[in-house]
Amino acid sequence: MSGISRWPIVFVLLGLVAGGLAYDRAVSMPLGGLTTETEQVIVTPSMGDPPRLDGAWYCPVGSSSPGGFADHQVNISNLSDEPAVAIVSILTGEGPGPDRRIELAPQSTERVKLSDTQVVEIAGAVVEITGGRGVVGHTVTTAEGVAEGPCSTDASNTWYFAAGRTTRDAKQYLVLMNPFPETAVFDIQFQAVGRSREPGPLQGAFVEARSVRIIEVDEFVAREEALATKITTNRGRLVVERLQLMNGELGPSGAALQLGVPSPARSWIFTAGRIHESGDDLLTIFNPYEVSLDADADEDEGPVQGEESDTEEPADDAADDGTATEGEPGTDGDIGSDAVADGATSDGDREGFVTVAVELWPTNPTDLSTYSVVTIEREVRPGTFVTIDLQAQAERFEFPLPYELGVFVTSNDGLPIVAERWQFADQLLLDGPAGAIQPDEPADDEAPADGEAPADGEAAADGEAPADGEVPADGEAPADGEVPADGEAPADGEEAMELQPAEPADSGLPQPIATTGFSTTRGNELFSTRWIVPWVTMQDDSTLIAISSVDEAAVEVRVLSGGEFVGPIRATVVAGGRAIVPVTSVDGGASVEVTSDTPISVEAMVVIPDQSLDVVPAVPTVAG
Repeated sequence: MSGISRWPIVFVLLGLVAGGLAYDRAVSMPLGGLTTETEQVIVTPSMGDPPRLDGAWYCPVGSSSPGGFADHQVNISNLSDEPAVAIVSILTGEGPGPDRRIELAPQSTERVKLSDTQVVEIAGAVVEITGGRGVVGHTVTTAEGVAEGPCSTDASNTWYFAAGRTTRDAKQYLVLMNPFPETAVFDIQFQAVGRSREPGPLQGAFVEARSVRIIEVDEFVAREEALATKITTNRGRLVVERLQLMNGELGPSGAALQLGVPSPARSWIFTAGRIHESGDDLLTIFNPYEVSLDADADEDEGPVQGEESDTEEPADDAADDGTATEGEPGTDGDIGSDAVADGATSDGDREGFVTVAVELWPTNPTDLSTYSVVTIEREVRPGTFVTIDLQAQAERFEFPLPYELGVFVTSNDGLPIVAERWQFADQLLLDGPAGAIQPDEPADDEAPADGEAPADGEAAADGEAPADGEVPADGEAPADGEVPADGEAPADGEEAMELQPAEPADSGLPQPIATTGFSTTRGNELFSTRWIVPWVTMQDDSTLIAISSVDEAAVEVRVLSGGEFVGPIRATVVAGGRAIVPVTSVDGGASVEVTSDTPISVEAMVVIPDQSLDVVPAVPTVAG
């Protein structure tokens, strides 16, 4: 078996969206197996080119009280060589606060602390920019750490989060912003492993006009290591953002900001990431499909909205401990809620089931053949999620750690999904049955049963392959991490290690290994030829720009620092691979512009030893 044979280096590019400038265009995520052109809704925060005259940036999470739960600072950049004006409007839990006018010089960034305008416990911001070419991100400072990310450019009547934590060391805040002049009415549904929760106080609840409302999730659900969320409005539209905090009691500590997903998509790419031995790396895939129920349908086939409930998944034929569909054991490192009721897997009862393909994107795609990596497939039943332990997969395929690795997730059935990647500087200490990691039951294209990882998701000792270190000669790695040519066992005395690339040394990495903190990201659902990171912290060698591309791409990276663009830094992305570009600024942070001759995906990653780990999404330029 060839490990690279199923990894689609060549994709079908779909849904061309022309931008305002000749080189600004975006394409929907390539989906293997689809041959008809389609247009995909862009759900990633995006900026228009030319800018929209009625455009605004929405920054929900924050406090304008020094020492509050999340001291809020808005970062506004003008990328144009023309001046601009920004109006910053504060929205509080009690309604609209004061406005502040900000003059933006050409190619400049203004950082506005909301506490300088009004002191209040809950404070979001709406930023409207006239003239120039503006982009907005924000930073929050919490007791557990600092987090930053882009603000949203759109409101929606649905919002999704694939993952979340409410364990005893974690605090999850959902902040709902209503920037409009009418009251919004919403429902919230939580999906845990094996059960659904619709708290009564969060059904038909209100967010008053031009205000924000904060929800502490742990007040409504039990301790959960994995929790998907859906917010739906019955009237009006909202902007929803999550602040996840962890205090270090069970391992990692830190803070992470993340905008919700307003509309699921069929593919997601996570560009920035590094797997290392002392940390964890988890990928959660949520299938929000709701099965249509008729009078004869089993009410357990899908979540039911509209009333307070705590619905348990069936227990007779499917455990709620993460077991896979059809009664099979769970996959290596998987945590999931994809238990299946008796008879639910018959051909007539598979409405909404999704098979997802997860592909690993190394910086050098030739590593896929070297390490015999195949596509990882999982089935997710409607209304549930599955979490894959990416570190366990990296160890299984014998990537030398630490290793830079992106992830590409595709719905093979064409149904839209939501995904999140969580990266931790420290390893998690499991805090309940939801986190139980099941023994491996590989798919047909994965390692055989005698090569599975040990129970509890732990890699074999000393990096050796399990089961006496022997693996059939079908393209999979032999014992001791050796990789024979063409998947065959090495001849006596032959040194197969010569075929492996040199293991990366810490000194050769573009940034240090994270020692504390964690990050969450929802990924990108499209490629574009121009991306902006609104603001990202830069200290010494802390920050890099990660770029992925289906085709070979020539990219240029420029940093907006000291009142001008510095650069460009030029790099080449090989087809099906990634490029890692370190960036720095004398200002302690900056906006970053990335352009390319072919559509790409971009994220920024920040590692400050003993302080933080963060992945900051970039914003694509699309049609204005």
